[in-house]
Amino acid sequence: MKTLFQSRFCLVLAAFLTWLCLEITLTPELYGSIKSVIIDIKGISGIERDNVEMILKVPETLLEEGVIDEAWLERLERQTPRRVRRALEPFGYYSPEVTTKMEKLGEDTYQLSVTVQPGKPVLIKDIKMEIRGPGAFEPSLSELVARFPLAKGSRLRHDLYEGAKGEIQRKAVNLGYLDA
Repeated sequence: MKTLFQSRFCLVLAAFLTWLCLEITLTPELYGSIKSVIIDIKGISGIERDNVEMILKVPETLLEEGVIDEAWLERLERQTPRRVRRALEPFGYYSPEVTTKMEKLGEDTYQLSVTVQPGKPVLIKDIKMEIRGPGAFEPSLSELVARFPLAKGSRLRHDLYEGAKGEIQRKAVNLGYLDA
């Protein structure tokens, strides 16, 4: 025989589970889909800003398909500082300060404001490049080494480093140095 407490507990539990099921199944309809997300970035410019914009861009197909809801936007806002840090690392900024604020501008439009203080970039303390082996005296390789875009005191830029390294390797392979 159930006590009055057990009966009330069962009713409360049943009501909670019913509400939870309704909340889970109706959430998209309650919130509706987001039609527009504006990303406003302050504090950086140039290719650094372009890279941050690219990494934070909301895919148009998600907007068109109605996949984006408020929970998705909250996740985007939480992930933004980490994503901005990753976007700035190739340009020598490893400890930026990032603040975010999500605002509802209209019924189906939101704005994510991102303020970035990039901090001090990593500077190259010293750089030494040399070509060893049979191609060491090849004039065209020596010229590429002399034109290497990074130098002592310059900001570490992964894109410039990888581009110049790749150019030297391609040239060496084209000259017949297969182990470049």
